[in-house]
Amino acid sequence: MKRAAALVLVILAAFTITISCSSDPGGGGGGLFDMGGEKTYFDWDMLFLVMGDTCPKGFAGSGSGLSLEVLPGASLPIQGLGLYPGVRGKTDGTQWEATIPEVKTLHFSILGEAGVVSEGDQVKVHFIYKAAADAENGDYFLARISDGDRFLYAAKLRGGAMDANVASEADYSYTAQADGFGLQFIIGLSGPADVFYLDELEIYVNDVLVWADYFEAGDYTQPQFLPDAGNPVFVRVAALPYHQLGEFGLSADDVLEGANSLKVTGGRYFTMYGQGGEFDGFAGVILNFHDPDPLDPYIGESMAMKQSSSYIGTYKGYDDVPADCAEEGSLMIAEDPSGNADISGVWTIQISGYCDAGGGTQEEFLMQYSDLDGTYALGDPVSVAKFHTLFLGYPFADPYGNAFSSPIGLTMGESGVLILSWEYMTNPMMAQFAGVYDKSSGVIQGQVLGALPKADGSPCVLIEGQSMFQATIDKSHDVPPPGAAP
Repeated sequence: MKRAAALVLVILAAFTITISCSSDPGGGGGGLFDMGGEKTYFDWDMLFLVMGDTCPKGFAGSGSGLSLEVLPGASLPIQGLGLYPGVRGKTDGTQWEATIPEVKTLHFSILGEAGVVSEGDQVKVHFIYKAAADAENGDYFLARISDGDRFLYAAKLRGGAMDANVASEADYSYTAQADGFGLQFIIGLSGPADVFYLDELEIYVNDVLVWADYFEAGDYTQPQFLPDAGNPVFVRVAALPYHQLGEFGLSADDVLEGANSLKVTGGRYFTMYGQGGEFDGFAGVILNFHDPDPLDPYIGESMAMKQSSSYIGTYKGYDDVPADCAEEGSLMIAEDPSGNADISGVWTIQISGYCDAGGGTQEEFLMQYSDLDGTYALGDPVSVAKFHTLFLGYPFADPYGNAFSSPIGLTMGESGVLILSWEYMTNPMMAQFAGVYDKSSGVIQGQVLGALPKADGSPCVLIEGQSMFQATIDKSHDVPPPGAAP
């Protein structure tokens, strides 16, 4: 693993040197990159994970976030997560560019995946919507259904379709390929004058209306359990930016149906540009992010290696003038994902890395989190269940008795991240395990960022790029989701 990590650093350094030394960044032949050529569209799911606090103008803070109310036992500093599902840009294979708006997501799902929708059922999703944006700076809307490990789209709006300002009905039907149901309304709006309305959501299974939300009353910014007579619990969760600028809630303005509709307005946007390519069988990208405010721009950068159809790398963001707020962590990208991997099960994690020992020195860190006695039980490291759109585990202790709170996981395409949080002398600590999952082998492997406890409980601050993990996910045990009832 150490050799692989070192190779990653060498490749990324090669990218940096080539780009920095290029006298013709827009084209030219030779070298690592072949610039120019016809540009095509790409769709990415992007996840910024920041260690600790985020900056008000940082790029994690304007993506879809999470709320702790639906995560029993979690102590994750949740503001450090920003998800941008389905953002679109252009590439010629060596250069990437996109304009990315503030994103808000409304999730609907069945807790525990069982009941209501089973494999082979005929499902219909109905809703009313209206887009009244200026169709600039990346504005978009997606109604994305999760059916097992595949995505289906009940609606897609981009470009000129975002300024239609006309109420439309969506009726989308499909045959379920897996048990369970999940629906995401993903709304990306770049400015305060950009508006989107949503109303009259109805879900039919085999021609029977099993659940509906008519957006008439309640606080839609808060997670809500929505029981329906005779059916398992439905969950509605708004994933809103931690540093949200736009509005999100019920409104009587320009109602689509009834007395109220969900109204969403835009906030801000940022630009992304980057370069990448292949070298000696490895591929990667260097990305730059820029807030357009000329008086106080915020800047970010990432170097990420490609693994299968995902990019995984580091992220740093900072104010240009004045330099008063910085953030760092990791960036994960799923390239044109057709669905999300299932990383639920019992994890056996092996870690090989190095701790920052201060004074420019380092010490080796080897650790394994696994079932200690060979007999599976809840609370054994590391039990993770699917919990609507996330993966949530149970508190556990490492072989030295160091206690962890509930692990939290998230997948995008084939890539996945598991976050372990703990405390040292009342100070919150966490580590991010970001990697790519191979369904055929049941193995996920990648890099670790953050801090983990040593044998004596003191923190090992892992050195960026030199700490890797490999985990085998055993799916032979039934891991029920924590908090399976409201």
